[in-house]
Amino acid sequence: MSIKDYIAKAAQRKSKPGSSSLFGAKAPKPAVRENVLSLALEEVEIGRIERIHALRSMFGTTGGPTTQALAALAQHITAVRIPKGTQLAREGSLLGIVYLIIEGKIVASRNGHAWGEFAAPGSIGFLPALAGGMQGIDCVAVETTIALALRSEDMLEVLEDHFDLLLGALRGFARSAIELRRQLPEHAGFSNEVREMTQCPARPLDLVERILYLRQTFALQRSFVVEIAEIARAAQEARYAAGTKLWSVGDEAKHAVILLCGVVECANPEGAVFRFGPGDIVGNLDAMAGMPRWFDAVTTEQVVALVLPSEVMVDVIEDHPELAFDLLRVFSAGLVDLRERLHEQSKRTGIKPQQTWTGPRPLAGR
Repeated sequence: MSIKDYIAKAAQRKSKPGSSSLFGAKAPKPAVRENVLSLALEEVEIGRIERIHALRSMFGTTGGPTTQALAALAQHITAVRIPKGTQLAREGSLLGIVYLIIEGKIVASRNGHAWGEFAAPGSIGFLPALAGGMQGIDCVAVETTIALALRSEDMLEVLEDHFDLLLGALRGFARSAIELRRQLPEHAGFSNEVREMTQCPARPLDLVERILYLRQTFALQRSFVVEIAEIARAAQEARYAAGTKLWSVGDEAKHAVILLCGVVECANPEGAVFRFGPGDIVGNLDAMAGMPRWFDAVTTEQVVALVLPSEVMVDVIEDHPELAFDLLRVFSAGLVDLRERLHEQSKRTGIKPQQTWTGPRPLAGR
């Protein structure tokens, strides 16, 4: 029997009487919908092995998280049936739950406009859990939905204990950011403002200068002096003449380029043209996501940069998970902003945004 078949079959069975739920409800009968925000949802009997298989189908089977990591995640999961019309959360209050959708559809809105549609094998709740001050979204099931649900704090604890899941989350969010930017024709959602700098440094930067520059560039919530020092030591300073092609669409993304001076002009197949200047990081999304380059990049003047290999960044965040969580918050906040820009664009043009996953499916691969 396929995963889809036995998950669907399991979803038709009622839970055992007296079973406990992360929603605090015993659910041998259908959910009570008079007070939907109480989340007294009907539990669905899906065994531990079935939950692991379901997670595996969502996360991917090639190069994805280990079975041990998925089992740790499955331990905190409750399978639920969400009736059509159920409001899972209101804007202004934190969602607090991550839903991994097996079947059905959930629609989210924020600031009075559509924010996204989520269906299998997607998820909802990752961004509010990771973006920090984001005060929730309106979430409504527009179809009867079967989902695996877990508390945000449980998810964060499992991510902290299992680096393959944590790295998967970073890569998944980077891929989602690329998908969203491809749908924004005006500068791909980048500011396109280039900082002025009088001249390039005449000599190579020493280690202290690299550390100071990188701390300003990454703009993280904490100082991360040790971590930034490791990155500074591993980065290679490079100098490019005007007109140098850094890469083309489809090239393997092995590194990111941190600009000290100069300008890089970029263009993607969707028609967006955008520029990066001093203090910007070029190619970090595809390098983190493990995807091919999604835009051409050419220097328009002399450029001095620090080149950071992808494997170096992975090694640093594996040794320092606090840095990985801070990067997750940065990615999450960026995705929130991109989604809102995309839906503002949709209101102006009438073109519905393409579905992008900000959940498990893109998380495979290291």
